[in-house]
Amino acid sequence: MKSRSINLILLEIKEKENIEIMEVNILAFIATALFILIPTAFLLIIYVKTVSQSD
Repeated sequence: MKSRSINLILLEIKEKENIEIMEVNILAFIATALFILIPTAFLLIIYVKTVSQSD
């Protein structure tokens, strides 16, 4: 089997089954990921510092 890109495979599936593939706004995806990751990392760092000082 030839190695084909995911886009070609998805395009073939879409043509065969006539389904809609939802497009994702990449900037919104990145913003959402950062919105979750940055506060989580900040709180985790504070927690680790607090726990290590109490020992």
